[in-house]
Amino acid sequence: MKLMAQDYVVEFLVSRGLYVLANSAVPVLLAMAVASEGYSASGVGLVLGVGALPGILGALLAPQMLVHVSPKTMFGGAAAAWIVICSGIAMLSHTGSVGLGVYVTVSFALEFVASIMYPTMGSYVADLVRSDLLDRMNSARAVVAGLCAVAGPGAIALVQSWRGVSDAWWLVSLLMLVCLLSQSRLPKGRRTGGADRVAALKRGLQAASRSRGVLVVLVGSGVWHFTVWGSYMTLCPVVLRDEYQALWFIGVSESLFAVGGIVGSLVRLPSRLSRPVLCLVALLSFVPVPVSVVLGAPLWLVAVSLFASSAVIASTSVAWETFLQTRVERDALPSVFALDYLAGDGVAPLGYVAVPALAMWLGQGVGVLMTAGLCVVVLLGCLWAYAVSPEAEEAESAVE
Repeated sequence: MKLMAQDYVVEFLVSRGLYVLANSAVPVLLAMAVASEGYSASGVGLVLGVGALPGILGALLAPQMLVHVSPKTMFGGAAAAWIVICSGIAMLSHTGSVGLGVYVTVSFALEFVASIMYPTMGSYVADLVRSDLLDRMNSARAVVAGLCAVAGPGAIALVQSWRGVSDAWWLVSLLMLVCLLSQSRLPKGRRTGGADRVAALKRGLQAASRSRGVLVVLVGSGVWHFTVWGSYMTLCPVVLRDEYQALWFIGVSESLFAVGGIVGSLVRLPSRLSRPVLCLVALLSFVPVPVSVVLGAPLWLVAVSLFASSAVIASTSVAWETFLQTRVERDALPSVFALDYLAGDGVAPLGYVAVPALAMWLGQGVGVLMTAGLCVVVLLGCLWAYAVSPEAEEAESAVE
């Protein structure tokens, strides 16, 4: 049976598309709003970095909240919170100047709400469709999210330049209102079993520790986001400015990464390939991108490497979600997705702070090469740790 013929799939994809459309626009809007108030680049960094860092608390709270409320209630609450926050900042922007502290608070609040959604979403999808359709569902969700993530920043920048910051915030609020209305027919989804809120997170930790495949990917992802992604996001723009005189390439690279992600989400990987191994190899595939920038490689080569790596990462991300949804017990699933979020978006802001500090001490080139080398060693170690585990042997036996 085709995926779109399943009940609620279309409504779910529409609501998620609207959510991502608004969500992806906010970092751009925050940066433009802070800049329009006359604050420096450090002010922008403070709002986007420090303001978003405490949002990882949401990922820790989500599994505990799902003990008491349904996923649909979480969706509705998140959309309602966005509407209130964005409407409030829109009114403040309309009446006069907004202080930096307000923007930091808004950044924290919105990131906090967004971080709650990731573990909720992963477990909800597992209930929405049959297990044999999970791969297609995750792929469709990734494609919709990718397209909306490309459209969101451009649309909000256009509205901001045409109508101003206040109307741009009203647009985000409107998008979230439509998102809230579009999910009215969705089923509630399952709560996490058990009455003890702390037990919800413990189940996730126990599930991750029992699976060598889950454990090595979480460790590898955390190190990769801290080192390689941290250097790509913070040091590469400076090198492009100083060594290449090509700040324009930052926008090109963002577009290439987004388009590569959409393409990769459409690729279905053969089931016989080990998901943990694929994830670790995908992370390795991105290492040459920041390294090639600091070594002075031609920009066309950087662009090709970036596009190919983003496609590989996106395709394995879809397979990884399906792997978790089919291998982890349902009650532990929100907690495992929370750990997955913490190993990615939760760790990344730490790298944004630590990697530039290291570069100031060692130099930009040495800083990138050192962080890349550390990441490669850890990822290869994770591959080895999984390859010698009984879990990998069982997977090979199952294929044979």
